[in-house]
Amino acid sequence: MSGYSQAGAYWEKGWFPLPLPHGAKTPPPTGTTGRTAPLPERSDVEAWMASTPDGNIAVRLPETVIGVDVDAYKDESVATMRELSALAPMPATWRSTSRDDGASGIYFYRVPAGVQGHLHDPGPGVETIRHNHRYAVVAPSTHPSGAVYAWFGPDGQPSEAPRVEDLPALPDAWLERMTKKVERSVDFDVRGDDTAKPSEAGSYERAAVQGVVDRLDAMAAAATGNPAHYAGEPWDATTFYAASRLLEIANASWSALTREQAAELVMAHAPRDAGFGDDRVAEKIRSAARTVGDKAAPAPSGQVGTVGLGDLWKGAAVSAPAPAGRSAVATARVDVSSKALAAEWLREEVGRGPLSGVFYRKGEMVYTPRVGEDGYIAPRDAVAEGGASLNVMTEHELQARIQHRYDVVAMRLDAEATKKARKVDPDAPEVWNPKPALFPLESAKIVVRAADDAPNLRELRGVVHAPTLRPDGSLITTPGYDAATGLLFLPTGGQPGAIPDAPSTAHIELARNWIDYMLQDFGFVTASDRATYIGLMLTPLLRTLVPPPYKLGVIEAHQPGSGKTFLARALTSIHGGVLHSEMPPSEEELAKVVGALLDTQTAPVVVFDNVTGMVRSSTLAGLLTSPTFQGRRLGSSTVIEAENDRMWVITGNNAMLGGDLARRSLHVRIDPRVPQPHLRTGFAISGFESWVREHRGDLLWSLLVLTRAWVVQGMPFIHEPSEDSYGRLTATVRSILAVAGVPGTFDDPALAQDVVEPEVEEWETFLAAIVERFGTKPWTAKELLALVAHPAAVLVTDAAKPIPFDVLPESVVAGHAGSLEPARLATKLGRHLVNRRGRWYGRFSVQAYSQRGPVRLWRVEIYGQ
Repeated sequence: MSGYSQAGAYWEKGWFPLPLPHGAKTPPPTGTTGRTAPLPERSDVEAWMASTPDGNIAVRLPETVIGVDVDAYKDESVATMRELSALAPMPATWRSTSRDDGASGIYFYRVPAGVQGHLHDPGPGVETIRHNHRYAVVAPSTHPSGAVYAWFGPDGQPSEAPRVEDLPALPDAWLERMTKKVERSVDFDVRGDDTAKPSEAGSYERAAVQGVVDRLDAMAAAATGNPAHYAGEPWDATTFYAASRLLEIANASWSALTREQAAELVMAHAPRDAGFGDDRVAEKIRSAARTVGDKAAPAPSGQVGTVGLGDLWKGAAVSAPAPAGRSAVATARVDVSSKALAAEWLREEVGRGPLSGVFYRKGEMVYTPRVGEDGYIAPRDAVAEGGASLNVMTEHELQARIQHRYDVVAMRLDAEATKKARKVDPDAPEVWNPKPALFPLESAKIVVRAADDAPNLRELRGVVHAPTLRPDGSLITTPGYDAATGLLFLPTGGQPGAIPDAPSTAHIELARNWIDYMLQDFGFVTASDRATYIGLMLTPLLRTLVPPPYKLGVIEAHQPGSGKTFLARALTSIHGGVLHSEMPPSEEELAKVVGALLDTQTAPVVVFDNVTGMVRSSTLAGLLTSPTFQGRRLGSSTVIEAENDRMWVITGNNAMLGGDLARRSLHVRIDPRVPQPHLRTGFAISGFESWVREHRGDLLWSLLVLTRAWVVQGMPFIHEPSEDSYGRLTATVRSILAVAGVPGTFDDPALAQDVVEPEVEEWETFLAAIVERFGTKPWTAKELLALVAHPAAVLVTDAAKPIPFDVLPESVVAGHAGSLEPARLATKLGRHLVNRRGRWYGRFSVQAYSQRGPVRLWRVEIYGQ
């Protein structure tokens, strides 16, 4: 068990676990962090465990727990901890860390209920993790550096995660220091009364806060003095900006202002009228709080007290700043006076401008935050693992996106202003004023439910995270939407350098050398095993040239520690992927996991690691032959049909495949040929997983060069593809490897698993006994059972009962071992024969012969006769 699959244990111990991409510290699921975000529920955790079992795990803290984040390698951190320890000794507690210096990490303590909102960092170099402020990445997560997080107990030794109630209390003296900011609270004068001044705030802070207040007052006064023709700053945008600025000041360690006081100042000074009331002001404050988060205003530089109001507002935007690639707030005005016209505007607008990240996929809208008005938006942390999220765009979410990205107004007739204007000029037009409004949910609903009628909504056929071939052999290399294929290219991690149009022999040799170097520490059994693995590395790049579904990749060894998971992880690191630490235990659970992955995640490679025993799965078998998957959306009764555009891989020790899986699989066998492979040393590549992530761009370049070399030769096949559903992929990969000079045969028939299932062997023996008695003549189930010897018979001595009891299939006699009355067993045997008719067991196949009244006759067919 690894990664987020352990979230259930954290939940039981009182923590609130969130999933993160494997090897990354961000991002958590949208809407799960911040001061106003609700804590996850058990159902959320279970859904994430199903869809992201191998992701990193982070915990949000209960209201009665804080974390003290200490960087022992920083001088300022050590100094602050010495100051705290001088106030009261540091209680021994549990520590979470990925460092090995014996001191750095997050130390956890209990605090009284209700104090979280008043806590702040105790000093330079030491930060706090609180209920609604940050989260902690914990074991068994992997740090971006490759280090693994671990827990250490109060005794300093490795430990399991603690139960929340077992944590020690934060010392009162530390608590007092961390809440000192509340004790220094300041009642700022809100109307300029010189007799009431902040007693402890610095002059820089007074000037900054008073400047914001003055701007709100001036805006309100200007509007009140000339209500009919006010054309000053937009009320909603400036109120948002004022709230953001005051919250940033409140977040700063040098400030005495609290967030609560910041909100009170905005409520007291923002302008008001019938359309911009208390609820609208409060909405702007909440929006500012979400945007600002924990961002703090920088400390003043130079002489404190010399900052003037002009400097404070120099270059200040009326609208809130927007992330790179997205439009700023209120870039365009939307008039929603008419719901019908608002719906028509949205029908034309969705899919472009600030709504460029919305796409059409199989009858519904989906959204990715990685596409903005200016195109591709780079992820916050560029990692290779995982992929991107695709969220179904509901009418409520679409309404919210519009509200945040447009200036939504409703035009209102100003009767008084119109009357005044017409006293001067009887022909003067009516005066209409824009008032802030909410985008109508009904208008959003109309467009969402007829998404196929939106003319600018682009159809999304899939998402890739590395350059990918188009059907004509050209490459998708520009991030963003590719109109030729309908694919969305969202790069993650290291990307390849320029791919030569016509790779030379030197290019091909360099590419082959990169792959050889990567694979040199793995003991592939044959050259064909190695060629098949390289073929798996190539396959996700060929998805438009050779569309899925693909055969199941099976990476197997004789014993643990041989390197199977390293090879599987390399596939997910190169292409983006998800690695599950085990196969879900039931078909129902597997269907849920598959549905969630195909519906909401874009990872091109999905791995089920360390499967054991005989693997039989109708769900998995279906995925290997169908281009689509039907199932229920996680947490919903909605039936979805998702594109099955992934490469599915399993790893296992001596893995056995049952049913149809055996003939739908590609086998890669490795054998280190040592008794304890996990104890090996002296590898050419130390830290294989980190090396692959570091050289992801080089490996992708190599794979694309080999592919491009085949393309420029005219994409020749070394032999014609077979007629089965996998024939084209096999022929394509074999041809690419042949042009590249890679030895071995991809999907070598000699590597196919020769599986003799227990049922096959059992029924072959049973049918052989029938042939010995009846030959190919017909018989009924009752006639057959009448010839079976009694279970207690050791030797068959009765010529009237020549068929030994022990040749009967176990599934037929289960529950009837003490009785072989033909009348009782005939119906059951008949059902088994119906379910197996036409299937071959060795040389034999049972066939329905004819009906004798209500009784069915059977016969055994012998292959070749």
